[in-house]
Amino acid sequence: MFTTTITTSTIASSRKKWIKLSYTLLSSIIIMQISCNTVVAQEPVVCDCGFQDEYDRVWSEIWYADYASYSADLQKDKNYLVMDYTVPAKHVNTIDRIFDPNNVQVIEDGGIHLNVKKTDDDGFTSASFGTRRQDILYGTFRASMKTSSEPGTVAAFFFFKNNTCEIDMESLSRIQNPWKTYFSVQPQIYNEDGSASNLTNDKHTLPFDPTSAFHEYRFDWTPEDVTYYLDGEEANRINQNIPDAPGRVLINHWTDGNPNYSGLPPAQDATLSLANLTLFFNSSEATAPPACQRSSKPCSITGTYKL
Repeated sequence: MFTTTITTSTIASSRKKWIKLSYTLLSSIIIMQISCNTVVAQEPVVCDCGFQDEYDRVWSEIWYADYASYSADLQKDKNYLVMDYTVPAKHVNTIDRIFDPNNVQVIEDGGIHLNVKKTDDDGFTSASFGTRRQDILYGTFRASMKTSSEPGTVAAFFFFKNNTCEIDMESLSRIQNPWKTYFSVQPQIYNEDGSASNLTNDKHTLPFDPTSAFHEYRFDWTPEDVTYYLDGEEANRINQNIPDAPGRVLINHWTDGNPNYSGLPPAQDATLSLANLTLFFNSSEATAPPACQRSSKPCSITGTYKL
């Protein structure tokens, strides 16, 4: 039997809420799965009543990937989309953002590396992958990552529908001591001087060095707001311009040489390390609430489950 453990941190709260989204919940039996070739255990935990988070919100679906035990070919895994495209340079004296699928690597001793690399012609390539599913509509999204200390890159964990429907957690490696992660939603609101308003953008100082160990980056998305967390602690909440359409969740690591954002390209190859990805969410394609045929209540995601 394939065995793993899901453990999430517990956060005490008196806020109790059920997200009702026109009953856009699955009616089929929900089985906890692992994105390791999408292996399903012989005796899985059945959660056909959904998944209850720390704030008593119930989500219909789970995506859980422990990359310490992942051994498949990510580019051939039907659950993923490994990016292979180019974003043309947007500003003078910047470079194209070239996403090369070969820069997303499954590591033998566990984890996934997203590399920014210098090419033989003095250019740079970046890395990106995400869920092939693009029906994700509201949920709680968590990634355990260790970012690069090499200045000049952006490490991002985000939800994306289009450029006007996006939720971002972006860590800029050029900003160090203190380190920062930018929380934002798109479209952004701008101040009269052209700077990003704190109504939709927070240049958040981190309470840790993100390059020395893995840390959990998380955002909870509801119709009312987006709440950002660092290692399980609430860091900020945005309630303006909240996305309201389904899309996919992605991880990327890139440079474009913009001195005002990513910074000049890195002097050497840089790596973003990903340990796991856990998503609890609702699907825009579901037409009924959870069936609750084999279980009487939602599975609590603050506990530990053997798959």
